[in-house]
Amino acid sequence: MQHVANQTRSNDTGGLKHKISLYAPHYASTQGLGPRIKGVKDKSERGFAHLQLAYLLCPIKYVVDFDADPVEYVAAITAATTKLWCYHY
Repeated sequence: MQHVANQTRSNDTGGLKHKISLYAPHYASTQGLGPRIKGVKDKSERGFAHLQLAYLLCPIKYVVDFDADPVEYVAAITAATTKLWCYHY
């Protein structure tokens, strides 16, 4: 029973990740992402690799750091000099 429930949840959300560019707003506006995410299945331009998505992923505690220098903040995250843990969210 649990396996079927997990599979159903996976099916429900599995298709969403490939459509993230349609659902992720531009800083809560209606302009969309810029630059647009080109590849539907290519994840190299998602997450912290895209500054707008990085802003949405940034914990509230660190938004001031992100706003001060977004490129430096993302570089620190991707280089793991700044670590994010589940309790940051």
